[in-house]
Order: sequence, then structure tokens, then C-alpha cells
Amino acid sequence: MDDGKGGVRLKGSFISKIALFSALIIVMRLFKLPLHIPGAGSAPWLGVMIIARGLSDYAMTTTLIGLIVGVIAFGMDMPPGPWHIVKYVVAGMIIDIMDRLLLRRTTSSISYGLTGALAGFAKVLGIYIIALLLSLPVFIIHSLLVYAVALNGAFGFVVGIIAYHVVEAVRRHHVGSSLA
Repeated sequence: MDDGKGGVRLKGSFISKIALFSALIIVMRLFKLPLHIPGAGSAPWLGVMIIARGLSDYAMTTTLIGLIVGVIAFGMDMPPGPWHIVKYVVAGMIIDIMDRLLLRRTTSSISYGLTGALAGFAKVLGIYIIALLLSLPVFIIHSLLVYAVALNGAFGFVVGIIAYHVVEAVRRHHVGSSLA
């Protein structure tokens, strides 16, 4: 099955890393603290996604992980719903875009923090747009939108900074060379 260039082995290695990240996410969800603050519940998910982006060379890493995370969250979060898939895929796409625009040019904790904040913003705004498109009652969302966006952005920023330090620690210890 190998194409002689290690393609099958490389793809299998990448898929196994995605599976390990997914298992880590499930473990993190088991120990979730019910803070009831917008953005707090998704902080570990965004952290895993940003760390994966920092350690992988695959172009669509976080979009794919966002899809996996969304499917997992679809069944685990209460209330369950398909919007979990949308919000994490959108966050993954933003992280992938920010990787191309910012993270590959400047690797600093601030650039990772900005990436996390934008992913947090996009997650909330994606759900808001879906609610508007489906004509769902959004009067409560209107009143809480600024609060939710601000908190999701703040949690995303902090998670991005933490993710930067994790990625740098892994790269410093030369573990990252086998993670691509």
C-alpha cells in the first residue's frame, strides 16, 4: 500500500495524531469545570486546535480538527446540536487562515494570542449568523452578544498565549520534528 515515498505512513501518522488530539479533548471535557462563562468551555478545545496548528505542516490541520471536535461536542455538550460542528469548523478555518497570514511570519505569544482571540470571536459570530439565517429568536443573543464575544475573545487570547508556550517547548526539545 505504500507509494514508495512514505505517503501512506505519513497519512497514517497524521491521522493517528488527530485521533490522539481527539482523545485529549474527550479527557479534557470529562474534567470540565462548570464555570457558566461564555468562552470558558471552549478554551481547551481552542488550545488543542492552536497547538496542533503550531506543530503540523498540513495546510488544513485545524479545520479538520475543528470538524472532529465539532462532531465530538455535538454528542457531548448540553444541549446537543449541529451548531457545535459549525462553530469549531469556523474557528479551525480562522486558525488556518491566521497561520498563513500571521503565525508563519511572526512566531510570538502575541500572534498566537491574536489568533486565539479571532478564533473565539469567529466561533460566537458564526453561531449568531446561523441563528439569523434560520430566523431563530435572537433577541437574547442581541443583548448578550458583546458580552459573549468579549469573553470568547479574552479566553481565546489567553489560550493562544498558552498554546504558543507549549508549541515552543515542544520545538525546543526537538519533539516537533516528528510531529509534522
